[in-house]
Amino acid sequence: MFHAARARALPALDAIEFLDADAIAPGHGPVHHGSPEEAVAAVRRHAETRRQVRP
Repeated sequence: MFHAARARALPALDAIEFLDADAIAPGHGPVHHGSPEEAVAAVRRHAETRRQVRP
């Protein structure tokens, strides 16, 4: 997900984090059923894990 534009992708999460919604339908991948805040937290955890793996 972040391989092409990581520097722009993570800050863009701020735009959706506190929206009032119960699902997110991304342009690709499965629909996230839950709050945008939960989805953003999961993406940030994943991004942090990936950052720690990289040299």
